[in-house]
Amino acid sequence: MTVIQHDLIDWSIKDPETRIPRSPKQSKLAVVGMSCRLPGGANDTELFWKLMVEGRDTHTLVPADRFDLSTHYDPSGKTDNATETPFGNFIDKPGFSDAGFFNMSPREVSREVVAFREQMLILQSVGRAN
Repeated sequence: MTVIQHDLIDWSIKDPETRIPRSPKQSKLAVVGMSCRLPGGANDTELFWKLMVEGRDTHTLVPADRFDLSTHYDPSGKTDNATETPFGNFIDKPGFSDAGFFNMSPREVSREVVAFREQMLILQSVGRAN
């Protein structure tokens, strides 16, 4: 692999003596945790790595619980609010929220608005990072 200057960010190409950290405290970046919830069932970092090693293609037909493909699919692109492809990459159980993680009852979580559910999904991933 050849690395050329435009591939690097500015601080990485300055004086080589100053860019190599002499201790962890001098590092400009630290990965302290990692979590994911990705298509193809990659719901943790080990499954994500396995998916990458296997080179799996995770696209599928739009699941029935997302939207009615028969009414929202138009390959011509002429229909408003329709997709031109019946395929996509989808995470498993997108509406699932761990109520206990947020100290909420399952009933409270089931009534929350979609935007809050998206935020809960992000917060759960962050909370599970290891």
